[in-house]
Amino acid sequence: MAQTANIIGTVSLIEGQAFAKSRDGSQRELRVGDPVYEGEVIITAPGSRIELAFADGNTYLLRGNETLTLDASVFDAASTGAKEAALLTGDDELKSIARAIAEGNSLDQLLEETAAGLTGSGGDSGHSFVQLARVLEVVDPLSFKFDSTVQTLATEPQSVSVNDVPTAVNDSFQGTEDTPLNGSLAANDTPSRDSGNIWSLETGAEHGVVVVRPDGSFVYTPNANYNGQDGFSYRITDANGDVSTATVTIDVASVNDEPLARNDLGSMKQDTPLSFSAGTLLGNDSDPDGDALTITSADGGVHGQVVLNGDGSITFIPEAGYYGPASFNYSITDGHGGTSTATVNLTVDQTSKTTPPVVNHAPTANPDVLSTNEDTPITIAVRGNDTDPDGDILTVTAVTNGANGSVTIDPVSGNPVYTPDANWHGTDTFSYTITDPSGATSTAT
Repeated sequence: MAQTANIIGTVSLIEGQAFAKSRDGSQRELRVGDPVYEGEVIITAPGSRIELAFADGNTYLLRGNETLTLDASVFDAASTGAKEAALLTGDDELKSIARAIAEGNSLDQLLEETAAGLTGSGGDSGHSFVQLARVLEVVDPLSFKFDSTVQTLATEPQSVSVNDVPTAVNDSFQGTEDTPLNGSLAANDTPSRDSGNIWSLETGAEHGVVVVRPDGSFVYTPNANYNGQDGFSYRITDANGDVSTATVTIDVASVNDEPLARNDLGSMKQDTPLSFSAGTLLGNDSDPDGDALTITSADGGVHGQVVLNGDGSITFIPEAGYYGPASFNYSITDGHGGTSTATVNLTVDQTSKTTPPVVNHAPTANPDVLSTNEDTPITIAVRGNDTDPDGDILTVTAVTNGANGSVTIDPVSGNPVYTPDANWHGTDTFSYTITDPSGATSTAT
């Protein structure tokens, strides 16, 4: 608040804390070089001291727990001289004071309210007390003798309470789409020197969720796929209930979102190629960012061949004479590195009575390991672990003898029978061959 009173001096020295309280009740903390104004009350904190330099060249020193009102009695150079102010003008006043002290009465009953001491009478009956406000000047030493005990009055301690408030400062942060942002609001704030500073959310974000922790840290989670500017406000509250608020601005940078290719259905005629335009296949595909989509590849044809044409269309050529389910895959891109793949499921309708050619797949014979006792034949179900892709029934059609035993095919079970040589024991091997109905074979040991 602007001061309208006269400047009467400055602060020339300060240790600890001191304050100036103006006539309107406002209070400011003093520092070296600060001006002081007429009418202000100077207050020192415990253990502190301050020296004031007045315009008339005089100085004034206050120690801890002291106050001083800056009125004319302190700084007016034209006021009555110290020696003149220290003289009494009559004998009766001195006697009255001595009698009041001896009887334990208050001097307030003898003196006017505006006086800080007695004035001289101009005679030779002695001196009065030195005026309390005139502590800057030096007078000749004077002494008095009274028939009473002098009691020292203790100075009542004064405490200065200064309410300090927190200061919240606006912040700005950079975030990324679909990524939580962690940060600290307290980094540039000035908490109150009072204890118990707590940070909390004032107003939430429009495009995300904010959590503000009591220590000033926070996490901001943007809404899915949101990018752009967002923000929120927060407050600092200290132990005295003082509050300061600030605003946070967050710029959420965009990231590319993957496109989504969706499966398609189609039907076609037997032995007749079918083409799909790019617009047909992309019609049900989408991109969260609204990017234009392009077909980049076509593969994985089942019961047919698939071709990606130069204009972005895809042609599926079914196997000759085939009818039934078929399919192929295609992939798309959004032009920013995002890709996705979908499947086109087809039904190839029969248009002729021509039976499609049957393709036979060979069986697979797998090795077997068994054991038997000396002089004891063993029948081996070798087909138990053999396979055929077409599910055909397999037959053991050939065997070889072992080095130390003979092998035959059991006419009932169709399995090989191994008979070891008499009195022989050890490890022996033989081979067998399986055959499917189409004549495809496989051999194992």
